Amino acid sequence: MYAFWAFTLFSALIVMTSAATAPIEIQRIAQAKAETRADNFLGYRRAVLDFRETNPGYNGSATASQLAAYAYWGDTFEAGLGNLISGGRVYVWQAPPFLPGEAQALSNKLHGSYSVGIKRGGTLWTQRGQFVTNTGITLPASIPEGALVTVD
Repeated sequence: MYAFWAFTLFSALIVMTSAATAPIEIQRIAQAKAETRADNFLGYRRAVLDFRETNPGYNGSATASQLAAYAYWGDTFEAGLGNLISGGRVYVWQAPPFLPGEAQALSNKLHGSYSVGIKRGGTLWTQRGQFVTNTGITLPASIPEGALVTVD
């Protein structure tokens, strides 16, 4: 009889511990996915910047086949990524929807730069700490509203 109650108590403790740690693990997995997507975004951005460097007069969107030569081993170009090279500026974006935490992960990887943010009303909005600021940078119409954008 004591063995039954000991087993029941032990089982209840395992269930309670699992229930308490499951949300933390789910949060860690979501954060890891957001970090990976941010890394993929930066790999794509690097390829576009390298393409522009070797094609200084280029204006337009570089295609995936044009960027392939500039991709590093392991780079994954996600669906929804886009770019525009115009007047010496490089715009790289991830069309919505993107993962929760992805914008923050990208901003952190770029050290909180004002050149990364979300397109709202045709301009770049960025977050510094708890404040959301309109940078005043007008973005091209070809970038989708709500997209995660970097400007170089």
